[in-house]
Amino acid sequence: SPLLSAAVWQIVQQGLVDHYGMLEEFVTMVTELVPELMSYSQRAQLILGLRARVCNIHRSFILS
Repeated sequence: SPLLSAAVWQIVQQGLVDHYGMLEEFVTMVTELVPELMSYSQRAQLILGLRARVCNIHRSFILS
């Protein structure tokens, strides 16, 4: 849906890491619906990168 896509894009643009779980779900949903959009390894790399960014932000917050 255009509304969901706009919300996801806003998360990316603003770097709202608290909502990266929703972004991960969106990537999974879209790539399951349109598998030729990206390869399995590209999807895995993107999802792992999102998770790593969330972990780094939370680790920085805890150490502050």
